[in-house]
Amino acid sequence: SAIVVMGYFTSAAAHTFSPVSRTVKLRMFKCDHTTIIVCGCACGIMHWRYALHGFNHDIAVLAEELLIASTLVAIVIFWMLPPSWLGAAGRLLRTVCVLVVLLGGNFPVLQHTALQGIDPLAVSPFVLFVVGGLFYLFQFPERLWPGGFDIIGHSQQILHVCFGFAHVIQYMFISNNVQRK
Repeated sequence: SAIVVMGYFTSAAAHTFSPVSRTVKLRMFKCDHTTIIVCGCACGIMHWRYALHGFNHDIAVLAEELLIASTLVAIVIFWMLPPSWLGAAGRLLRTVCVLVVLLGGNFPVLQHTALQGIDPLAVSPFVLFVVGGLFYLFQFPERLWPGGFDIIGHSQQILHVCFGFAHVIQYMFISNNVQRK
């Protein structure tokens, strides 16, 4: 939960201080995206380690290593991007990097669902991550009404709300499954 709070702090700082200069904006948003990726990786590792019963240990270890590797690759991509990719040009790449890590960390939930039936706590984070990512990727609704959603309802705000709810639901899912052990 500390990582999630750190993610929202980093995002708030990025949006607050981005008007200072182009360099500050670039660095702050790279920190913001890095924190989102690290948060996704941490949540994924919690899923792989604590949430599921009877999961093949070797597969879980391999999945954790792949998740950490994809996280490191995503972070390197974010820090290597030229400043021009901070805007719309890099939106697809940033969205894909974030979703690969966030959804990759949730794949154990598919096994849980296959073994124990559909659990709303298990499926909801997938839906929220994808919905938030799509709102961000397609810049909806501000693309339809430019200037109408500058304060409330911007696609990035929707992304953060979806991701926040997804992380809370993940925590509830993990807590419920750890308590059953």
